[in-house]
Order: sequence, then structure tokens, then C-alpha cells
Amino acid sequence: MMPSAPARICGALAAVSGATAVLLPFLYALDPFRISSAWIVDEQFLAAMLGAALVFGFARRAQRAAGRTARLAFLLLAVLAAGAAAAITRHYGSESMLFVQATPLLIAVSGTLLALCLVATRFHGGWQMLLMVLGFFIFGYVAQFLDGMFAAAQVQFDRYLVYMTFGGDGLLGRAIDIISRTVTIFVVFGIAYEISGGSDTIAALALKAARIGRGSAIKVTVLASGLFGTISGSATSNVLTSGAFSIPGMRRVGVPPATAGGIEAVASTCGQ
Repeated sequence: MMPSAPARICGALAAVSGATAVLLPFLYALDPFRISSAWIVDEQFLAAMLGAALVFGFARRAQRAAGRTARLAFLLLAVLAAGAAAAITRHYGSESMLFVQATPLLIAVSGTLLALCLVATRFHGGWQMLLMVLGFFIFGYVAQFLDGMFAAAQVQFDRYLVYMTFGGDGLLGRAIDIISRTVTIFVVFGIAYEISGGSDTIAALALKAARIGRGSAIKVTVLASGLFGTISGSATSNVLTSGAFSIPGMRRVGVPPATAGGIEAVASTCGQ
């Protein structure tokens, strides 16, 4: 049976946005034709990355949706995400990029993008993550009405909403900058390294060095993460590579799942 038109559109959006989210960090870092340094500012790159991630997430949800109404709803969210990212990219390419004010356009773009991020958090991170993010967002605004150590400077809600998107600590702030510039590149590198068989060599070295004595599975985790850290420099990449065999290995010798994950996380963080 041939897929319907919405299904084909969702598949195309997922493919294009997924490829963009993976390839754009490499192109921006390498800058082979000096395009980014001449025409693109960092905020435009981050807006494109955030938009691509949102479009990919909503397009994938649309592909898996059971009913036609749900599929169209997720498809609409993907289109809104692409439009919001395009609006931000256009803003930073104009002369008004140095004057981020609470204009009706920026308020609408900021509110739309924040709502889309919250919806994506709900479907990909669960209710707990959504409530935590929403709680921090609400606290950031109501802190101006508090006293003592939680007090903050007064700010109007429209300016606060715009800052949550365009500010240095907002959606286009330091967090997504690290994810886009560092984590994504090293995660892809770690996956490529694992596919090529490099992880098997490191695992074999760690197993041979730590196979004697008590807690050998835990020692393998620490050694493997340290070896991977000399290559990747990324805690996330270490977890995705060495954690694939170290966590199951610890669980097989009786280490509780949460403890195994915690040991791997600490070892990978130290390994970088």
C-alpha cells in the first residue's frame, strides 16, 4: 500500500531536518567555503539547529501517529517550528539584530518557540521533565516578587518572554551552543568510531587490564571511559560508546541499574 500524502511529507521533513541537525555542526565548524564566517552569525546557526531538532521530533511523532488528526497536528507543529526558526534567522540577518526589543513580532516568535519546546519536552522527555522546565520558567518570572536570596530584578512579562528566546541564558544561549558545537560532533564521531570497530579494541584493552580482582566490571568502566576520553573529549560521547557494554557488564555482576548508570556517568565525565 502506498503511503498517504501526509505520511510522505512527514518522512521528507524528518529526513531533511535530521540530516540538517547532523551535518550542519560539521559544516559550520569546518566552514569549507568561508560561508558561515562571511554570512552567518552564531545565533542564526543556533536557531537553525533548534528548528531542525524540533521539526525532526514533530515529524517523527507524526509518522508514528495512529490517527489522521494527530498526524496533521504534529505536522502543523513541525511547520510552526520551521517558521519560528526562519523568523529568528531573518531577524539576526537584519539591521535590528543588535536591538532585541519586545516588539509584537518578537513576542509572537518567542511565545511560539517556547510553547513548541515545551510540547516537544512533553513528548520526548515526559511529564516530569516538562514540569521541571515549566517550573524554572515560572520561577524566573515570579522571583521579582520574592524577598531574600530568591529576589530578582523587576522585568515585564513581554521582555522576559523575549529574553527566554534571544537572551544569553535562553533557548539560544550557552546550553544549545555546547550541544550544537561540541556534543553533536563528538556523538557522531563516537558512533562512527564504534561502527568502525574502534570501540571493540578499547573494550578489549580495558577488559584485559581489569579482569583480575574484585569489581572488575567497574574497573573496566573507568578504564574504558578514560581511553575514550582521550579521543572524544565529551562525556556524552563516552557514555554512548563505552556505556553500551560497561553498563550491561556491571549489571551482570549484580550492580543495580541506577548504580551502574551513575558509575558510567561519573567515569565518562572524568574520562573527558
